[in-house]
Order: sequence, then C-alpha cells, then structure tokens
Amino acid sequence: MATHDYVIANQSGAAFRTDLNNALSAIVSNNSNSSEPATKYAYQWWADTNTSKMKIRNSSNDGWIDLFTLAGGIAVDAASAFNEDVTFTGASANIVFDKSDSALEFADNAKAKFGTGGDLEVFHNGSHSVIADVGTGNLQLRCADFRVTNADNSETLITGNTNGAIELYFDNSKKLETASDKINFHAHAKVNANATFDLGASGARWNDLYIANDIKVSDDGQILLGNSDDFKFFHTSGGVNTIIAANGELMFQCNTFNFRNENGSENFIHATENGAVTLYYDNEAKFQTDDDGPKSIGRHQFANDSGTTGGFTHCLVSGTISDGGTFTAQTFNTHAGGLVTITTNRRPSGSNNKNISIFPIVLNSTSTASLGTALSAMAGSSGSSFSVAGTSKGVIVTNTSGLDQRITVRFDITG
Repeated sequence: MATHDYVIANQSGAAFRTDLNNALSAIVSNNSNSSEPATKYAYQWWADTNTSKMKIRNSSNDGWIDLFTLAGGIAVDAASAFNEDVTFTGASANIVFDKSDSALEFADNAKAKFGTGGDLEVFHNGSHSVIADVGTGNLQLRCADFRVTNADNSETLITGNTNGAIELYFDNSKKLETASDKINFHAHAKVNANATFDLGASGARWNDLYIANDIKVSDDGQILLGNSDDFKFFHTSGGVNTIIAANGELMFQCNTFNFRNENGSENFIHATENGAVTLYYDNEAKFQTDDDGPKSIGRHQFANDSGTTGGFTHCLVSGTISDGGTFTAQTFNTHAGGLVTITTNRRPSGSNNKNISIFPIVLNSTSTASLGTALSAMAGSSGSSFSVAGTSKGVIVTNTSGLDQRITVRFDITG
C-alpha cells in the first residue's frame, strides 16, 4: 500500500529509482492506504482501506466521491445512470430492473420492506399478493378518495370519498353505502344462517323500523310489544294464530272495523264510527245496533241454561215496515207456548202514536203458529194500526196505518 505526491525530485540514480518505484506503486495500487494522499489532485484515485471504498477526487479537488467497495460492491455518492438491466441477487429471490419493461421486478417471495424493523412488507408469494403490517402501529391508507377495482379496472369493488360515502359493490353493482345519518342498502340484507343472529338487543334497541311490504316470522316465532313483552302475536306450528294482551286493555281504534274470513269473502263482524255494529252468520247479518237500540235479523232459537233447546225465555226483534208491508218474526225449530207482544209506532213518531197488543201463541216447528185472541191492547192517539197472523215458527205483522211504522215483536215462551 502506498501513496505518493507524484513529484520526482532531482537526485542520484539509486534515490531516483526508489522515488520512481514508490510513485509507480502508488499508481498501480490506486493510492491504497487507510489515510488519504498527502498531495491531492482533481480526479485522483484513492483505495481507502479504512472504509473499504474506491474513491475519486472531485473536479474541484476539495472532496472525495465514493465509487464502489473494495470487495466489488457499489458505493455511490452522486447521481448515477444505469443504461441496461440491473439485477439484485438475493439468497432465494432476485430483484431486477428491466430496462425493456421500465419496471423494477420482484420475483416471487422477494420482499420490499419498510421501517427499521422491516415492519411493512410488500411481496407476492407465488399464489397471492401480500401487504403485511408485521410491526407496530396501524396500516394506514391516506388519500383524498379511495378506490378498489378489479385487475383491469373494469369493475368497482369498494369506494371511499372524503367527507362522503363508503360504498360496497357486488359484480360492479352497488349494494351498500354509508350516509351522514344512516346506511343505505341497495339489495336484500340477509344473514348467512337461519335463526342464528339478532338485529339489536334488549339494551340496544333500534329506534324506528320502516317496512314497505312484509314482515315474515316463522312458526312459533313471536312479535313482542311492550317493555315486558305484554302484547304478543304468533302462529304456532300446530296452525293456531294467537294474539295475547297480557296487561291492560286490547283496544282497536279505527273509523270502520271489519272482521272477516281468511280471503275476505265472508263477514263476521262489521262496525262503523257513528253507525251500526253488525254480527253475521255465514255472511248473513243476524244482529245489528242502531240509534233506537239493538236489532236482530232472521229467526231466533232459544236455549236453556245448559245451552240446549227446550227451556225458553224471551226474544225481541224489531224493524221498519212501509204502508201495506209485512214484518215476519220467527223463532227457530221449536215446540213451545207463551205470549207474543207486538208494538207499532207510526213514523215519523208523535207524542203518542203507539199500538201495543199481547197475544197468546203456540209455536210448532213443523206448522203455522196458533195465535189466540188479544189478551190486552193499547191504542195510541192516532195513525198507528196493524193486523197480525200466525206463520211458520212465528207471526207475520201487516202495516195498515197508511204510513211507515216502526215495529217490535217480543216472544215470551216456555216449552
């Protein structure tokens, strides 16, 4: 190892030869030494054995530029140009800058690592592309707007917008997006297993639920209302439909109420605000309320306390008949005897326009009723009159007043 000032002094032959040999030794060894040459020149070479680097003096002769290591590596102190492919050979995988592809290419399992401890890794393992945050902290993606698309950028997978929505897609069709006060679904929201997950919890309830079409609950599942589940709707697997009001009243508040069969073809109960309540049998009205009181329609069957036909009490039916019209009041199939009271009231009603008559009657389920002579009668001041005759299972009353009449027929019978 040698350095030289490259100045050959005038001297004797032996000394001259020694000085020249030292200069040549410095040249051939590139001034190899642990210390820089004492005399320095622009573009001078120095093999720095202290740092194991080959250096060249800069053009201003005031500093050294690293070129490469003495072991054959590259040590660069200034801008450099590589005009062909450059290969970085690893123990098991290489990295190549491919000039023709203008790309820095990492072979499978060759990793780009970031951070002092190699905390972030980016690589392809032969099957998958991996971004691995293997160190401390979070993996943060910072951007104004965020897009995840398929490989050829023809389909959107996820979007994120500053001060805006996050959107999720399926087959390039948006299915869910966030908003300032809600989540918007653009498709069905389903769980991946039946009867497995809950929507909300007892201490974390949803506020309002808006449904456009159907709420479907499986057999034996219940709709529970109230803090203590006081009001319940459910359908059992045995085919029973049940409404349970455990505490308080069960109230129906509406202008018109219809209680019908399954397909809506038959009425059971009909009620109207400021109007009548009507009860039906086989879709025929049988009992109705009106402003004068209840009105029964059709024939009536009486039963004793045990619910069987036989011991009879009384029945009251009423209606309105026009002049010359008739009103028929009938019991059901029965054999019995008693009294029938007929009351008529001329319409419009006056201060005392009623006729009241009481007749003995014998009913026969298979023939015309026998009607006796009136036991008692009371006639109003004017205008109300009628005639009465026995008919099948009851009586038939004919209006003879010349005006419409309100009529009431009461049976008091035993048998």
